[in-house]
Amino acid sequence: MVNEQQMAKIISDFGKLAIKYEAIPVLLCYVLIALLPFDLFVISLIIILLSVSALMICDKTRWWLCLKSGWKFYLPLLAFYIYHVIGLGWTSNYHEGFRSLEYKLSFLVLPLIMALINLDSRTILRLFNVFIIINLVLVILSFLHFIFIDITQDEFIILGEKVEGNRVGTRGEYLSKHFLIIDQHRTFYSIQLVISVWFLLNYIPFLRKMTKKKVIAITSSVFILISGILVMQSKLSYLLLALTIITSLILHFKLIPKSALISALLVIIASLLFTNELITDRFEKMVDEVEYIFSDGDDQTKTFATKLRPGSSEIRYMLYKSSLQVISESFLFGHGTGDVRDMLKEQNYKNGYISIAHLNYGAHSQLLHSSIAFGIIGIILLFSIFLIPLSSEIKKRNYFTCGVLVIFLIACIFESYLNSRAGIIPVAFFIPLLSHFQFQHFNKK
Repeated sequence: MVNEQQMAKIISDFGKLAIKYEAIPVLLCYVLIALLPFDLFVISLIIILLSVSALMICDKTRWWLCLKSGWKFYLPLLAFYIYHVIGLGWTSNYHEGFRSLEYKLSFLVLPLIMALINLDSRTILRLFNVFIIINLVLVILSFLHFIFIDITQDEFIILGEKVEGNRVGTRGEYLSKHFLIIDQHRTFYSIQLVISVWFLLNYIPFLRKMTKKKVIAITSSVFILISGILVMQSKLSYLLLALTIITSLILHFKLIPKSALISALLVIIASLLFTNELITDRFEKMVDEVEYIFSDGDDQTKTFATKLRPGSSEIRYMLYKSSLQVISESFLFGHGTGDVRDMLKEQNYKNGYISIAHLNYGAHSQLLHSSIAFGIIGIILLFSIFLIPLSSEIKKRNYFTCGVLVIFLIACIFESYLNSRAGIIPVAFFIPLLSHFQFQHFNKK
């Protein structure tokens, strides 16, 4: 016979075990956010484990309430994915269409699963702290690796750029192409760094309540992250970084202690001085390319249409022009989920853009990609992912969430951000994660 004391112990042990099991989905959220900067295939496996554990362990009675209260965050993501499924109905390239559905499956899975997991603002804040720390470590290690290369190597080797092999490049070219110690798209990774900077800048209203050590830690982290963004030389990230800094100053100027304001200005000036040569060289090339693009003469007679490696601005000009021409052919419904690259390739050949036609490029803009695939409906669905929750969070003055949504929106305008795992998973994970989050500073207990 089991007496009352033994029964109480069994119930207590079972309760502790249940609490541990309930923590599994939360722990997997920590693993997922820690792996986001790496863009690894294992992330897909973590999402599967997260889904299974959440379905088995989490309280399903609150699922509908969470979906209902956070519908502005969840529903647009689900609608965007569902319309990709519908778009198979008028596509020609089913292989590419199903591949697109596979890549974007997170838009269906993560909103539904994240609504099951009980995450409060304190836990979400800790998740972002893990995200910041991982990015800081990666940037610091990348700088140390570059210093080692600079000291030990006589030349900077640019890998895999030409058919005939590697070539010798400048310090600036090496930083642009090989600064990161991980295999990540520099623009996509820079966007994660901008989000990290934006997160830290949201601590400004709480600086007066913090210890001097924590203020120094935040300031140093901002300096390191900004320096990492600048040396990778992504023009989109320069724009996003400038917007985050200006927005932070506008929102919090009166709350910034004079010492912190001086420190912030010194951080920005030091970062710009440190990378001045890189930034100047980057924008000089862009200006030269833009001037040549709009110089007299037909596109077909200009070198960017036929040379082996056009400049980045020249590539975008050709892709954007071809994209707009393809969109005009079917503005209302588009050409279907899987036909974007095929339509662009055909149009590039028609325009005489031999330099890029054979490379099977995408549109280099999620806005244009969705427009080619789904017409005006695609534009509406894409913008709804960010603008519907943004309209709600502005009213709540939840500036951190608003900032993340705007960063993702701008990224989708200038990059095909939702066509690769490095963009899809951050959007599909962060947006549901932020559905019940209000940025605040918690004192340690």
